Amino acid sequence: MNIENFEYLQKQLEKRGWEELNPQLAEHIAQGKESFDLYISQSPDPLTIDYELKFRKHAEHPFYYFNRINAALSEGDQVLAEASFRESWNLMPEEMYQILKYGNKVAVYKEGIKNEAGEPFNAWITVNADIPLTEEGLLNLNTYHDKYYKKYPFNLDNSLSKLPDYIKEQIKNDFADVIAHLKHGIPYPVNVDKAGTLEPGFLSVNAKVGRVDLFNANMEPLALPEKTEMKQSGNLSNGAEQQPAIDGEKKKPQQVRPNHFKNNKQSRGLSR
Repeated sequence: MNIENFEYLQKQLEKRGWEELNPQLAEHIAQGKESFDLYISQSPDPLTIDYELKFRKHAEHPFYYFNRINAALSEGDQVLAEASFRESWNLMPEEMYQILKYGNKVAVYKEGIKNEAGEPFNAWITVNADIPLTEEGLLNLNTYHDKYYKKYPFNLDNSLSKLPDYIKEQIKNDFADVIAHLKHGIPYPVNVDKAGTLEPGFLSVNAKVGRVDLFNANMEPLALPEKTEMKQSGNLSNGAEQQPAIDGEKKKPQQVRPNHFKNNKQSRGLSR
């Protein structure tokens, strides 16, 4: 066994909280298989998310690559969404979960991730709103490289400064927390104005347009006041297409069940 290679792969698992897979990792590497998969499931709320970790041996040298993470979000036996993430994107389990749960209504920002040529870049990772599913039933993903915003720079501080004054007043003492939430794909809770009444809502990143959007409690987009729209050159309702929100309050308690990938190799995709 290539100990250095094994220890590197261990670290990739441990940084995601998957150290329980280390014994299986060691066993598969010791067997010298050309490729192997590891499986793990988590239940962050009444939903369940299953992960399939894909490993492949180098064609000529005795070390393994950790290539991809396939993830499926389910309610009971019904798969709600599936996607395949490159391991080199360094997404954490909670970030993949947010993308599967909210689709293009959230985005995750990563620095120093690598393309197929091994070149590092920074990008927002989100669901492609224009192509809902691949032929295999997987969500299409986009990486919006920093250069994508070269003509119209996207800066979170600047985008937050263009929100309505009553929203800015709510977050003025929590900017670092707001930015951390948005970069991890976590909608940030605020109170939004609906016909003169403040109701629960959220802020989230619209990566395709390059701005922070307002949503109601059901993660439905809200239009900004006219003067704010003019400053941002666009109405929220004219941004990226939106996928149906998953209403966690209506989900039934999750029963323990086998891992989706380990027991069903056929992709079922996003359930409508």
